[in-house]
Amino acid sequence: MASIRKEIVIAAPAAAVWDAIQDIGAIHTRVAPGFVTNTTLEDGGGIRVVTFSDGLVLRERIISVDDDSRRLVWSVVAGPFEHHNASAQVIGDDQGCRVVWTADLLPNELADTVAEIMERGLGLTKQTQEAATASTRAIQSQLGELDPNQYVFCPASRPTLHHVSLFVADMEASTRFYTVGLGLTVREEFRDIVGKRASGEFPFGVASVFLEAGDGRYVELHPAGQWPMSPPGFPLNHLALGVTDVDAAYTRALAAGGTPTDIPVPEQRWDGTPLDVIMSGDHPEPMRMALVLGPSRELIELYQATTAN
Repeated sequence: MASIRKEIVIAAPAAAVWDAIQDIGAIHTRVAPGFVTNTTLEDGGGIRVVTFSDGLVLRERIISVDDDSRRLVWSVVAGPFEHHNASAQVIGDDQGCRVVWTADLLPNELADTVAEIMERGLGLTKQTQEAATASTRAIQSQLGELDPNQYVFCPASRPTLHHVSLFVADMEASTRFYTVGLGLTVREEFRDIVGKRASGEFPFGVASVFLEAGDGRYVELHPAGQWPMSPPGFPLNHLALGVTDVDAAYTRALAAGGTPTDIPVPEQRWDGTPLDVIMSGDHPEPMRMALVLGPSRELIELYQATTAN
């Protein structure tokens, strides 16, 4: 039986690299884009089907995803192998890490081919993760250390619950209920959301009040009569997650079973794909956002703080 061990040093936080590797359905977008062209999940995520750029398709059983040790174990169950077992482990800290990839396999004659795949895969992992880290650090440097007491939409170092959104019949009564009755505080009022495209800007035609619920979490109130409703509807409309890269997060969501959704915007068509917007008001805030439906048709907003004007 051939045993192969490859490792590579990556100038990226271990937590970020592990977040990409443990995202088992996103190899083609987060780990080895171009080399792996598609990844699909079956059997509730227990089986991963990986398609490579040369047409090779491997069907893999996910054996374990261990967040504590940052170790993923899998086995190819359909392909050219008589036996195959592999693991990838991320070792390091916020300053950088190593990724160690091991494989045991039969027949021995496939060892050279597998070693080449491992080397190329690790090289692309390094390239992808270091580029993502550089992009994140550049954005954070431009934005500075945003004080959550001054900004509603701040950068997220990992997917973070930001707010839940309600469409309410009476904004004044609802604001009073959540502040006087439940103890929340009014953080910010925005007059509209303004979309930005190459063809120009366009208003969504929806105002909002953000009520702070502690630790950078919010309840967002919209006037119910201001925007046509769609599932899940009234009054709970959506939940919002802050992410580091909204385009990558949107792609991952679709790969994991999410579906695009048309969003009712006056005189425009928007299918929820990533879009630069401005939350307009006395203290305007730029961000990039996307909307996607979950498996139960729940509406999910993904947002990324940006430096757009």
